[in-house]
Amino acid sequence: MANIRKKVFLSLLSCEENGRYANLEADAILKREIQDERDKALYTALLYGVIERKITLDYQISKLYSGNPDSLQLKVRILLRIGLYQLLYMNSIPAYAAVNETVALAKATVNPGAAKLINGILRSALTALAASNGKLSIKTPDRTRDICGYLSIFYGYPRYLCKLWISAYGEEMAEKLMEAQNRRPIITLRVNSLKTNREHYLAELIKAGIEASPSQLTDDGIILNGGNITLLPGYSDGLFFVQDDAPRMAVSALSPRPGETIIDACACPGGKSFASAIMMKNRGKILSMDIHASKLSLISSGARRLGINIIEPSASDAALFQKSLEKKADRVLCDVPCSGFGTISKKPELRHKAKSAVDALPSLQYSILENCSRYVRDYGVLMYSTCTLNPAENEEIVSSFLEQNKQFTLIEAKTNFPCDSLSDGFFHALFKRN
Repeated sequence: MANIRKKVFLSLLSCEENGRYANLEADAILKREIQDERDKALYTALLYGVIERKITLDYQISKLYSGNPDSLQLKVRILLRIGLYQLLYMNSIPAYAAVNETVALAKATVNPGAAKLINGILRSALTALAASNGKLSIKTPDRTRDICGYLSIFYGYPRYLCKLWISAYGEEMAEKLMEAQNRRPIITLRVNSLKTNREHYLAELIKAGIEASPSQLTDDGIILNGGNITLLPGYSDGLFFVQDDAPRMAVSALSPRPGETIIDACACPGGKSFASAIMMKNRGKILSMDIHASKLSLISSGARRLGINIIEPSASDAALFQKSLEKKADRVLCDVPCSGFGTISKKPELRHKAKSAVDALPSLQYSILENCSRYVRDYGVLMYSTCTLNPAENEEIVSSFLEQNKQFTLIEAKTNFPCDSLSDGFFHALFKRN
């Protein structure tokens, strides 16, 4: 297990220094370097757990370290997070093992001086964080005096996001959102009805000994608790693709029909284009555009695997007008770049997104919506969607668009909250051109 902790340390270091998403890092390590299922479980729990609780762990470090915590080098801080996470959140690991293994790892990856410092801080945690029942518990600001500070440290979210959600949804809902998005993520498969149906494919999974259940939100969704999807029965035959229930419900609201022309303006990795093509029974045309030309192969390869031939991928900036597309589409989908605050359970590092980066998003989002609205035919339908929970990126964009574009009428606007179901947080608004 010491070797697994070293892999976790190196992965966390890569995520911090290179800005790499944890899910991409984990996928690469689990495929190449770890075979044992118990080792995979430990690696995954530690990697995601430390990222999820980084704010909480750093607060504990600031209370345990007598010096300036900002002076600690990154490697030392990461090792302390790994050790403290095991002490505070992994009851199956004995305290002595958590401390000793972390100290040994410090000696091997940093130096003996760092190991001594880490040993002292972790051992002081065993007494300083001990509760009356003998178990360790985290230190937090006083809830009655500083609700944002308390929620930030207890759940591991930045203060500005706690303040944003309290302002938008109230204290009770804000706390429910944090608790829900700290749960372990599930995988939702979307059954390809061009080739099979949910009943038949669910039976195949169960026959193969895979724990699976039908989604309660959609009629073509199947819920899994994890695993390598490329090893599932029917993957190479294109019997399914991965898509959360929330965006699937948005595509259902868009209601693409056979024979229509659809524009998916920010399409990669292609899930909404795939779902649309299946609803269209693979008849019509879908222009799947994305600014990242290097990612278009994800759409092309996914469509081939699923047996879809009506999708035309192309590199395009959704904020720049293309005269050739003016009023050419029956339906246009703008799933814009966003802060992703509805998908934190799957990408825990999104909670650490800088506020300045979040504040810069609405301008781009509005530009994309405004531009792509010009592609909608008379009486056609336009959808705006995000996978975030932030009124500035959702409801306020819709209000501004309606105010400036009287030729469009709002059909519906809906927010999906992850505390109400097993799906992601998601927002969509549907407009019709008059």
